[in-house]
Amino acid sequence: MERTAVRGHAVAALTGARNPGSPVWRPRFDDGSFVRFMNQDGTAPADAPWGPMRLVYLQYGSDAVTFFDRHGFFRSPELLDAPRPPDVSPSMRWYPLVTMMQMAMDTSLSMSAPMGFGHVYAPSHYLAAWLEVTGIDDWPPADVERLGRYLDQRRAAELSKPGDQTVDG
Repeated sequence: MERTAVRGHAVAALTGARNPGSPVWRPRFDDGSFVRFMNQDGTAPADAPWGPMRLVYLQYGSDAVTFFDRHGFFRSPELLDAPRPPDVSPSMRWYPLVTMMQMAMDTSLSMSAPMGFGHVYAPSHYLAAWLEVTGIDDWPPADVERLGRYLDQRRAAELSKPGDQTVDG
């Protein structure tokens, strides 16, 4: 729990200091040479090549755990600002109290979303993040895709077993 709290604080600090105009769900921080955010659609574009240290945060816009905001009772969450994440319904609207209750319910049900949405992170997306962090760029794309499919299939099989709802991320 302590590690999660530290991670949450670091992500919140970076997101709060993101470049103007970059969305909360895929923030850009400085020139992108040190830290980048990615979701199931890839990494936020960077203005510079990676520096000597690399940090990648993987987060889905539909992950209510990641974007839960206790102030949502009285103000619209930034997640609903344009541009919206591709995995958040364009018909979702903010209503005082109601939206917060909906997000609280989504948080409690976050592990029941399909893999690649909510708080059920797909192993292939972790693979993409690790490739970014390690700088490995000489794997044939077909091999990366095949490994990603294999990892996703294994995770889907694990999730289909009763009682094996381990938390990802």
